[in-house]
Amino acid sequence: MKPIYLAAFLLAACAARPNPADSAPPPPAAPVAQPVATAPDAPATELSRHGWRITRIGRTAANGSLAFSANNRVNASFGCNSLSGHFSQQGQTLQIGELATTLMLCPPNVQAQEERLSAAFSRTAAYRINGNKLELLDRRQHVLLQAEPAR
Repeated sequence: MKPIYLAAFLLAACAARPNPADSAPPPPAAPVAQPVATAPDAPATELSRHGWRITRIGRTAANGSLAFSANNRVNASFGCNSLSGHFSQQGQTLQIGELATTLMLCPPNVQAQEERLSAAFSRTAAYRINGNKLELLDRRQHVLLQAEPAR
């Protein structure tokens, strides 16, 4: 037999032999990713209706920004570090979770404001709107922080 005929014969024999993988049922199709249902955006509350300018923490004058978002995030800054975290609100009850912050070296007076804000947030139990001012309150209803609408 000539080599070319031998090669053709071997190829034909391989092609005629059934492959067990060809006769097996196809593997099940991978599940199709379904879109995740998301809740509609939460309505804006009086906290998240606009941004706030912090004017006082305790008895100390302050100058910072504060924002509550409709998705329960809180952000604050005194122009150096950014502080952010989550909050929960039910009626006038307000709890602010632990804050994450950037770690830039800030002037001592700014760093002191950031520390006072963090302490005030950890003690916050409620809030009220007094005129157009936001007041964060402790459990005894003492004012921890005052802010006015940002312009």
